Amino acid sequence: MDYFIDHANWKDGEAYIKGVGLVHVKRGQHLFGTHALAKFFGVGRQQIRSRLELMKKIEFLTIETTNRYSIATVLNYDKYQLPQPAEQPAEQPKANQQPTTPKEVKELKTPPEDFSEKFSTLRSRYPDQNLIDKAFEAIRSTRKSGKVADSVLLAQLEKWARFSVDQVEAGIRTYLEKDYASEGKDEKYLHGIIRNNKPKPKTYDPPAPSCLNDDQIEELLQ
Repeated sequence: MDYFIDHANWKDGEAYIKGVGLVHVKRGQHLFGTHALAKFFGVGRQQIRSRLELMKKIEFLTIETTNRYSIATVLNYDKYQLPQPAEQPAEQPKANQQPTTPKEVKELKTPPEDFSEKFSTLRSRYPDQNLIDKAFEAIRSTRKSGKVADSVLLAQLEKWARFSVDQVEAGIRTYLEKDYASEGKDEKYLHGIIRNNKPKPKTYDPPAPSCLNDDQIEELLQ
C-alpha cells in the first residue's frame, strides 16, 4: 500500500504513453502496469493481481484498466499526507465509501499528530541543511511523479539518526556526487551508503623523541 501512496501524483498532471499520447492523471492517482509492478517487487504478475484485488476489496484504492495501462486512485489520499491545520475540517468519506479503519491507518503508516515537530527535531541535528534539502530532492527525482510522501522523508531521518552526523553527511555527499538518483537508486540505496560509510578509527601517533645536543645530554646526566 505504501507504494501507491509514495508514487501517486501529489497534484493533477499528465503522463505520456507511447502509442496513446498524453493521459490525464489526477492528484492521488498513479499510472502503472502489472508487468512493471511485478518487476519492481520481484514477484509474479499473479501475486500483483491478487494484492491489487485485496486493496480494492478493503476500499484502499480503485483501478481503471485499459488494454494499454491502468490508473490506481488512492481513496482518501489526503489523509495520508501531512495533517491539515485544525481550522480546516477533515475530508469526509464519500457516501459509497467505507471509512478507513484504525488497523488500515496503522498499516499505511500515516504521519503521527506530532509529525512536524518530530521532523524538525530530527532534521535540526545536521548543520548543513542545504545538503539535506539536496538529498530529499534527489530522492524525489527517483519517482515518476517527482514527489514522495512526507512520511517517507521522516522515515529516512529516523534511520539516519542511528548514525553520526559526519557519517550521514559523508554518505549523502557520495550519493549526490555519484548522481545515483539519476540511475533510479532511491533512499534505500542512500541508506546503504550511509550504513557502510563507517568512519575510520583514529590512529595514535606517538610524538617524535626530542633531539638533544651533546651539551644538553651532559647536563641531564650530571
